[in-house]
Amino acid sequence: QDLTQQLNSTLDDALSGSGLTHADLSWVGGEAGAYVTVNGAAPEYAVLIASDDDGAASAALQKYRDASGVTYTQTTVDGVAVWTTSSTDDPEMAVVDGTVVLASDQHAMQAVIQTDHGASSIQDDQTFTTVMDQLPDDNLGFAYVNLQALTSLANLVPGGMGGLDSQFA
Repeated sequence: QDLTQQLNSTLDDALSGSGLTHADLSWVGGEAGAYVTVNGAAPEYAVLIASDDDGAASAALQKYRDASGVTYTQTTVDGVAVWTTSSTDDPEMAVVDGTVVLASDQHAMQAVIQTDHGASSIQDDQTFTTVMDQLPDDNLGFAYVNLQALTSLANLVPGGMGGLDSQFA
């Protein structure tokens, strides 16, 4: 009971200023994930959190939007309600098939929604599947970085970053 109180207090402190408390997170499920793609000047990302109660998750996101002081507008992407703002400091938000998605921008949100609706995903990438096939099925979590793709991108930077491909070969 003391541990629960300490955890709730810590969550409340961390959430202060967001308009949320630990009670607003009752919808959080047992899994979370994220992806980051670096394709140019700014990285693109999405954070995905499993939802045990989409109604409570939507209510918490609305409470956050109301407290943020930022104007969000609702659009629809492939049948999914998405909340966006003109500020690049605030994430796009949606609940997609039992998952809360916070995305860096419209492209990241579209990628998540399209993947959910059957578009290709990282699980279709041969390098990724080769690495995952070598790991135990019961792992707690993992982080995957495609160093070949990352070094190829780094080699486009003028100056001292060239030649990384040979270092990571």
